[in-house]
Amino acid sequence: MEEGVVLVKRPNDERMQRSLHGMTRALINNMVVGVSTGFQRILEVNGVGYRAEVQDKNLILYVGYSHPVVMTPPEGISFDTDMKTRQIKVTGYDKADGRSGGCGYS
Repeated sequence: MEEGVVLVKRPNDERMQRSLHGMTRALINNMVVGVSTGFQRILEVNGVGYRAEVQDKNLILYVGYSHPVVMTPPEGISFDTDMKTRQIKVTGYDKADGRSGGCGYS
């Protein structure tokens, strides 16, 4: 940190150092964006008779199976649905995949 700015430097200009520098900068940027504004993905449900709804924080999908598919959100993730546009909005603070509690449903 220098004067309120996160500064990422690399020791030399080797290929590996450049790639680690870029990855570190991107990870720090995603952390800052995640806690300040958050991430969201908008998914569209397509299919005759397909629909989605939210009940008690769980996403319930009716997508052609004999039973509804219930998805429990990991910590830090929330679901919202819009029946008119048939969209599911997945929001969270972590851009990583679903295994680590992120917003990676895509």
